[in-house]
Amino acid sequence: MSIRPHKVFELLRQKTNAFAAIEGPPTRSEILLSEQIISMVSAMEFEDDNDFEEAQFLHSDEDIQNDDIQAVFKEDDDTESSYNITLEYAERVVAACKNNPNWSFKTIQTRFPKIKHHCYLERCKRYVQQQGSSRERYLSVTKYCWDQFSLARSEGVPIHDETIRQWALYKAKMLELEGFKASHSWVNNFKKAFNITSRKVVVFTSKKKTNGCKSNRREGCKASPGFH
Repeated sequence: MSIRPHKVFELLRQKTNAFAAIEGPPTRSEILLSEQIISMVSAMEFEDDNDFEEAQFLHSDEDIQNDDIQAVFKEDDDTESSYNITLEYAERVVAACKNNPNWSFKTIQTRFPKIKHHCYLERCKRYVQQQGSSRERYLSVTKYCWDQFSLARSEGVPIHDETIRQWALYKAKMLELEGFKASHSWVNNFKKAFNITSRKVVVFTSKKKTNGCKSNRREGCKASPGFH
C-alpha cells in the first residue's frame, strides 16, 4: 500500500477544519509535533510496502509507591485455590479456630461455608504457614514487577502479559522462591492489583528494498487508543 503524503495532509486539513481556530502563534510543542508528523508521513512515500496493524499493549495510570504495594500470591495450581479459598480467607479461619478452641466443626462450617470437610482446616493451616514464610519474597517479586512496569511505561516500551511473567520468574529465581510459576492466574491478579488494562495501538509497518534486500521496519504510531 503506497502512501501519498499530499493526500494525507489534505485529509488532515479537512478534519482539522472542524476545530475552533485559536488566535496567536504556534507553540514550540505544536511546531515540533507538526515537524514529526511531516517527517513520518514523507518517509512513507519512499517505502515499497506499507501497512497498518492493530496491537495491544498493557497500560496503567496508577502511581503506587512501594510502601503501599501488597504481595500478589495466587497461582492456578494452588491446592487452596482449587477450593476457592484465598490466603485472607484461610487466615481468618485459622485465627477463628485459634481464638475459639471449643467451637464445634458445625459452628466453623456455619461461619465459614467454604470449609466443607475437616481436612480443609489442615489445608488452611498449611496454606497460611507456607505463604507466611514466603510472604516477603512474594512481596519482593510484586514490587520488582511493578518497578519494571513503571520504568517501561515511562520510556514508552510496549508491555505484554508475557513481559510481566518473565520479570516475575527472573526475580523469583533470584530469591529462590520454590514452586512459583508466574501462572496466567498470577499475572491476572497482578494486573488487577495495579489496575492494568489493555490499550489498543495502531502500528505502522513497512518493508523497504535496499540494494536488492528487504528490510522490515516497524514504527509505533499511536492513534485513537481504545480501552477495554
